Amino acid sequence: MPTATLCDANLWNEFALPAAESTSTTSAKLKLTEGKLGDDGVIDYPGELVVVIPALTATMVPNTKTVTVQVELSNDDFTNTETVTLATLTGSSGVAKQLLRYRVPRKPYQQLRVKVSLGAGCGDASSVKALALWEF
Repeated sequence: MPTATLCDANLWNEFALPAAESTSTTSAKLKLTEGKLGDDGVIDYPGELVVVIPALTATMVPNTKTVTVQVELSNDDFTNTETVTLATLTGSSGVAKQLLRYRVPRKPYQQLRVKVSLGAGCGDASSVKALALWEF
């Protein structure tokens, strides 16, 4: 069985989903400093981000209520970010497990994180965890 190293710890993390409606949680940052700088001055990143959102019950996400999954890209400590929405999930007897993929654009970002937001009318989802993983 492979042994996790410090480098591996920077490539994935689990984080609890929000505990109340109209709130958000974010993953720890994933560092993107290992890309290859091209002749045009932008970076080609060797892989893609995979986000796993677990199945959510109808109590967590009632019918017609939403969960938004976003990626925040930054060159500082997320004071200035570019935000990309990966998915807006709508409840219908809850939400099925989701596997989302995102290829980072060819820009010189240093880090990213995943943000999950519960919309108005959603319940406590803090008992489950999402996964953010950098896959090669």
